[in-house]
This record gives sequence, structure tokens and C-alpha cells, in this order.
Amino acid sequence: MAKAMQTQYNIFGIPAVAEEFRIEDLQTSLIGKQLLASPMQILHTPGHTPGSVCFYFPDDNVLFSGDTLFHMGYGRTDLPGGDSRRMMESLKYLSTLPPGTRVLPGHGEFSNIS
Repeated sequence: MAKAMQTQYNIFGIPAVAEEFRIEDLQTSLIGKQLLASPMQILHTPGHTPGSVCFYFPDDNVLFSGDTLFHMGYGRTDLPGGDSRRMMESLKYLSTLPPGTRVLPGHGEFSNIS
């Protein structure tokens, strides 16, 4: 998906040229420093894109959901690589997390699993 960013820019009319970037260790570089004390679990949650993931910190009861899960909604599946059936499977999987798990989406309001 990262290599296809120029295609995404073109679809949305973003006047930019995609540049290569390094994928760093998210555990220690999340917003410049390690913010949470617990180990991070990477949960594969395809649907919005084939490689969608959420970052779950069970000891802190926090889920960074990206574009998989939002407050009262979920990510689009009508763009290239999207898959409604896989999104529903991912949402069902996330619903097994503790109800009080705080959900911090890629944009929009914070929420919780319940």
C-alpha cells in the first residue's frame, strides 16, 4: 500500500509526489517517544485495506485503530483493496476486546469498544 501512495494521491486529487519512507519501530517511535508502558500487540484487521492493523496495548487498555474503527463507525471498504466481508470479520474480532478498551482512531472522536 505504501508503494501505491501515488495512486491514492491521484484518486483523491492530492497534488503531491509520493516519496519513499522508512518504516521504523513503532513501539519506540510512536509520536517521537514511547508513550505507553505495556507491550504492544499488532492486530491484523483487514477490510479498509488488505494490510490494515490496529495497535493494542492490553496493560493500558488502549487500541490505536487507525481507519479500521471509529466512534460510531468504521473505515471505508469501497477504495482499492477494501473488502466489506473482511472488515466485518475484523470488527467482530475487535469486539472480543474488553468493553472498556479505549479506542483512539486515525481521526475523529475517541471512543471505546463497547
